[in-house]
Amino acid sequence: MKISTALARRPAIRYLAAVALCAAGGGVGGVLAGTFGSASPVGVLIAAAGGTFAMLIVAGSSVLWWNTLDEAAREAHKWAWWWGSTGGLAVGGVAVITLVGSAGSDAVVAALGSDPVDILLAGGLACALFQIIGYALAWAGWWLVRR
Repeated sequence: MKISTALARRPAIRYLAAVALCAAGGGVGGVLAGTFGSASPVGVLIAAAGGTFAMLIVAGSSVLWWNTLDEAAREAHKWAWWWGSTGGLAVGGVAVITLVGSAGSDAVVAALGSDPVDILLAGGLACALFQIIGYALAWAGWWLVRR
């Protein structure tokens, strides 16, 4: 799909358009999951279909956004994701191993609840947050060094 030249010259608008598409897709998926997610087996399928729809919207908007980037911006994002997210996972991994292997692990479990699903979801969220923070720091560092 060809992006208009006016949109291609305005990176902030391009980025906000991609974010808006992602938010819309996530909103539809969230509404379906919240409405039908635990009602019945059919509800679980509807929620899964909503989540799949949301991810397709996110992937499609990401492809459109990626195709508008120049080579330097693409390289910055690739480099930042590789090194930043890997570094973020390394820091997060040390934090998790330290918490689980310490006397404070009981306090962590008490704070999260004793439900294994809650603990698993919190761990997944923590991994994603460490990756995103590492990526953001590496991306900013890439541009600071090269500008």
